[in-house]
Amino acid sequence: MEAPLEFSARIFASLAHPLRLHCIVLLAHHNALCVCDIAQQLGVSQPTISRHLATLRRAGLVSDQRQGTRVIYRLRADLPEWAQGVVGALGRRVPRSRNNERPPQWGATDRPSSALDQDA
Repeated sequence: MEAPLEFSARIFASLAHPLRLHCIVLLAHHNALCVCDIAQQLGVSQPTISRHLATLRRAGLVSDQRQGTRVIYRLRADLPEWAQGVVGALGRRVPRSRNNERPPQWGATDRPSSALDQDA
């Protein structure tokens, strides 16, 4: 079992990048988001966002679920109380997206909307 200070250090180290902080803020404001929605909001490529989300997942901050071709991320519900406080404090800051829109909010059973769906 991992020592509490090592777990804490891993969490804080995973937050040491602006894009990962933005991802946490977005996830704090939404139940679940697809990589494509986060990438669109932050104006960054999907592979870049996926790499940063993988770092957050390995640190234990987020969980992922594949739904078809999409990967859905959400904050872990079992975070320690102190980590929830850190995430909550970050969540009070809403990042500006390139298009000044908020990503759609959708649950695990809902189908996400994307630019491709709107063209159909």
